[in-house]
Amino acid sequence: MGIQLIPPKPTAEKTVGEIVAADYRAAEVFNTYGIDFCCGGQMPLGEACTEQGVRVEEVLQELEQVTQAASSPFERYDQWEQDFLTDYIVNQHHAYTKRMIPQLREFSATVADVHGDSHPETCSIAQLWQEASGDLAAHMQKEELLLFPYIKRLVQGQKEGRPPVAPPFGSARQLIQEMEDDHEATGDHLAQIETLSNGFTPPQDACNTYRALYAYLAEFDASTKKHVHLENNILFPKTIDLEEQLRSSAIDTETLDLRQLPPPERHPLIFQTFENLEPGRSFILINDHDPKPLYYQFQFEREGQFTWEYLEQGPRDWRVRVGRADPAS
Repeated sequence: MGIQLIPPKPTAEKTVGEIVAADYRAAEVFNTYGIDFCCGGQMPLGEACTEQGVRVEEVLQELEQVTQAASSPFERYDQWEQDFLTDYIVNQHHAYTKRMIPQLREFSATVADVHGDSHPETCSIAQLWQEASGDLAAHMQKEELLLFPYIKRLVQGQKEGRPPVAPPFGSARQLIQEMEDDHEATGDHLAQIETLSNGFTPPQDACNTYRALYAYLAEFDASTKKHVHLENNILFPKTIDLEEQLRSSAIDTETLDLRQLPPPERHPLIFQTFENLEPGRSFILINDHDPKPLYYQFQFEREGQFTWEYLEQGPRDWRVRVGRADPAS
């Protein structure tokens, strides 16, 4: 039997995005009440309910009913590593979007040509889809070529204890703001299409292509909401936090590169650097061979006073985070 997790209980003070990030099953409740959990995910649930004219107690009760059952760990997207989540988004949502863009473009154009005179809204829908699909294609390309590779470097930097090379776009925060603006524009396009299509409901005289178009648009709208939620409410905030954490660590952590020093000069410099550390602080030791003998010397002379963490183990370079233990912690 697989591990099961009980998500944290929703409250009126938590943002809509936080609630869905903890348990995506909450999305079906928010969809019922017209509460935006994607681009509007930063709004507290209480405020969102007031804006929609619904009682927060009623929504919380439905949320509890939907989320009270234990969830599979595969549904806990907020627990996934950022690099794994980027792969999931590309392989699932980007692949689906790329597959659907030409199909919906063809269907919307056909329906507009055939039914445009009797249902002029189909012409507007075809035009809106043309605009939205072009924006989406450019958006996904920026994520796959720029943002997502940088996120993977951030995760790798965290594992190795060093910050990545600064990206050409300045920072993750800057590019993420651009991505969120794209999401807002896409959300506006899809909201207009939903309104024009009467909630993706085809008229009685609709042909099979007409009905298929609206069914596909409804499916695409649901997929896009989940796609945007995963990025806006989970991936992007975690990425910004990680980048800031690594940059702060780079400022605070001294690097001691011994590779060019003659061997007799290395140990005295290492111990002098250690003695200069404040409790709880550390430095990164870079060496051209395994410094394990140094660990034994620390263990013999300063047992309980130091911390030792391998960040990279050969074959050419070894990196170790050496810290001064904080007695207060």
